[in-house]
Parts: sequence; structure tokens; C-alpha cells
Amino acid sequence: MPTDCAGDENPRREIESIIAQLLARSTRQERAAGWSESIKDGVLAFFLGLLNDVKKERTIPHIGIVRSLNSWGVHHGNLYEEISVFADRMNSRMGTLKN
Repeated sequence: MPTDCAGDENPRREIESIIAQLLARSTRQERAAGWSESIKDGVLAFFLGLLNDVKKERTIPHIGIVRSLNSWGVHHGNLYEEISVFADRMNSRMGTLKN
């Protein structure tokens, strides 16, 4: 069941924070964790779309980006952890947020 984020500003701030990190050049630690500029670009596109959906108060479906990161060889690091925690929290709230 999709998550309805309408009226909930917390996801928007978190998404914007993740986007800011994805726009920044990869750090040495990120590269060691498996991040590349092309991976960041792909994840950025996902989060830009998600931000657009939140701004337009659209229902947010299950977030499976962590599985994609794992398949691309990204398994740890601060940015990975932030994305993972965000996705887990949003997925656990599916169907519990109301307009």
C-alpha cells in the first residue's frame, strides 16, 4: 500500500538533504564505499522525482532504492546509511500518513 506524504514536511526536508549530498562531488569515503558520479546521478534522478511527488502531494509507493544501491556495489557509508534509514522509515509508514 502506498505512503501518502501530503502535509508531512519531514520527508521533504530529508529528501532535500539527500539531494544536496548527491549533488556534491563524491568524497574519498563515498568512493571507497562504492559510490561513483554515475551512481550518484542515477540516485539523484530518483530523489528529484520523489521530491516532485511529495511537493505535488502524490502518494509515494514503496521505496526500493537500497536494493538498487546494493546491486551497484554500494553497501555502506554515511550517504548509504541516510538513504537506507529514510527508505526503511518511509516504507514502514506505508498507509499510515493521511492528508
